[in-house]
Amino acid sequence: MEKPFIVIVLLIVAVLSVWDIASDWSTTGFGLHIALEALLLIGAGTGMALVLRQWLRLRRKTTELQQDLTRVSQLNEQYRLEARQFAEGLQGSIDRQMDRWKLSEAEKQVAYLLIKGFSTKEVAELRNTSEKTVRQQCTQIYRKANLEGRADLAAFFLEDLLSPPGQ
Repeated sequence: MEKPFIVIVLLIVAVLSVWDIASDWSTTGFGLHIALEALLLIGAGTGMALVLRQWLRLRRKTTELQQDLTRVSQLNEQYRLEARQFAEGLQGSIDRQMDRWKLSEAEKQVAYLLIKGFSTKEVAELRNTSEKTVRQQCTQIYRKANLEGRADLAAFFLEDLLSPPGQ
């Protein structure tokens, strides 16, 4: 257990003060010099006690904060695991629906990017293809899914997820 440096210094001052008082007492008896050294000893002892008390409080608070951090980290990891499981389930559900619509792999990729909110221009850049090709794929996706457009595509998958609870 690491002790604060100031406590060690004050302890040394206190020990030396006791030694000095004892040696002075045996030669000169009680006097002003011994009274001042006694005050120094009391001051060093009080300072050491106060610093040690504060240090122990800080150690206890640090331990509490470390425990809180561990607890929050565990909750965060649990949330991430649940979110990952949910996302994997949602991914599987979306994949199955796209299979029912008989979308090609390229159309599936485009559909996912549209659901994520990318524009046709961004989809074209991401897929390294022309915007015209992406627009044609969009038309095929909407036709096969019997949907009106991008908003309907996103709503098809997200509507139930974003409904207020109980509806």
